[in-house]
Amino acid sequence: MIRLVAAILAGLLVLSSPAAFAQSPEQFALNRCENPVIQTVRRQLGARFRVEFLSNTLRVERLSNVENRLRGRGQYELQNRTFSRFSFVCSVNTRNGSVFDITVIQR
Repeated sequence: MIRLVAAILAGLLVLSSPAAFAQSPEQFALNRCENPVIQTVRRQLGARFRVEFLSNTLRVERLSNVENRLRGRGQYELQNRTFSRFSFVCSVNTRNGSVFDITVIQR
């Protein structure tokens, strides 16, 4: 009886864990692209301070059954506490999570 209760509790813990629930395509793409895009903005546009995505601009396009493209806009803080804007595109393989084809453009 104790083993049965322990097995049931273990099953409930697994089912209630965040990993057990699938992420939306938007959230998956954002989670995978966020750091690579920020690194690209820092490297190509010279951002030295805060880099932010403008969440109301994020869009996911389905490229194929295994690839999605995240498009959006963001901003980064300049030395004088003003912001400069950029747009970006980032493609993600939905099977293995690899990120490729990152483009950032100063606006």
